[in-house]
Amino acid sequence: MGEGFLSVRNSPALLLPPIGYVAFAFTAYLLYSLVYASVAWHRSERAAAVIVLGAGLRDGEVTPLIEQRIRAGLRVRERCLKHDGRVPLMVASGGQGPDEPRSEADAMAERLRALGVPDDQIAIEDRSRTTEQNLRFSQHLLQARGVRGPIVATTSDYHAFRAAMLLRRLGIPGQAVGGHTARYYRPSTTIREFIAVLRDSLALNVTMLGLLTLPLLVGAVVAIFRL
Repeated sequence: MGEGFLSVRNSPALLLPPIGYVAFAFTAYLLYSLVYASVAWHRSERAAAVIVLGAGLRDGEVTPLIEQRIRAGLRVRERCLKHDGRVPLMVASGGQGPDEPRSEADAMAERLRALGVPDDQIAIEDRSRTTEQNLRFSQHLLQARGVRGPIVATTSDYHAFRAAMLLRRLGIPGQAVGGHTARYYRPSTTIREFIAVLRDSLALNVTMLGLLTLPLLVGAVVAIFRL
């Protein structure tokens, strides 16, 4: 009677559908991220505003990670200037963490000024704690200032695709582009972002994985009742 349970437990074929689903989703995520990155940079020259997404500070100063996000924002700014002479508003977005002496937005704004951006072309959003809040609160700030048109959110390259998905979900027109990330940092962050994308569509993915593992579950239940 225990043989039925062992045969189900040791049947790799029953695990192939859920494993294949995750593998396919991960491959599609990587490929579409690459395609999207190219398209997003091409469209970034039309931005009315650039939202630089914050990250943790180090001793109250911007880290190399944030520096690359700022540099990406400045690249977008230059593209807009060359395209039609417009100067997009630069929004430094990021609140103050419990271990930070000041807000991320304040540190980023200081860095933008040091890199030559005039103070009247910088806006500060210093309440957000998550990427979704970065985008939502910054959009409210832009609306209050009467800034209309597409935005470009600049973040790290591994995070750009998920930021773009959040823009769509929030109904904010625009793109997300990424600054350079060190190679050693990419594998772990890519996997983390993929898991976050799956989590953002939790109901769909749980349903699909549930259906794909159903034969295994049914076989296990049948085997248990035969014990």
